[in-house]
Amino acid sequence: SARVPDWKMKIVGDGPERERLLQEIDELGLQDSVSILPFSHELERFYQESRVFLFCSRFEGFPNVVLEAMSFGLPVVAVRSPGAIADLVQPGATGELAELGDLEDLSDQLVRLMSDESLCRTMSANARQSIERFGRASVLQEWRKVLSW
Repeated sequence: SARVPDWKMKIVGDGPERERLLQEIDELGLQDSVSILPFSHELERFYQESRVFLFCSRFEGFPNVVLEAMSFGLPVVAVRSPGAIADLVQPGATGELAELGDLEDLSDQLVRLMSDESLCRTMSANARQSIERFGRASVLQEWRKVLSW
């Protein structure tokens, strides 16, 4: 994008929309900025190489991939959609939420993070800390409460 020319977007995975997305990338002249990589079992490498995670699913019950990204300290820009995303991403703290169907809002939120290194660092630390509630110790403690009821 012209607004953040040094950034590259990597889409990892395959699916029925792959060819359509490749065509759109070509039509928009984004071949140097956006790439679609094949499915990989080694996602850790992609998380480590990234600085922001974009999640634009219109519905996802509980997006494990968002927790994975946050565990690597990635701020998340996501679509405010049905499901648990609003419980995971805290706007202004661990990432940003854009309104469902508002591509301009999504783009603005993403560019805002991409343009502010200090904000990304702060959100990165917050993201790691915020998911501790889903860690083993926290979950076991909750199960103990339930089982001793």
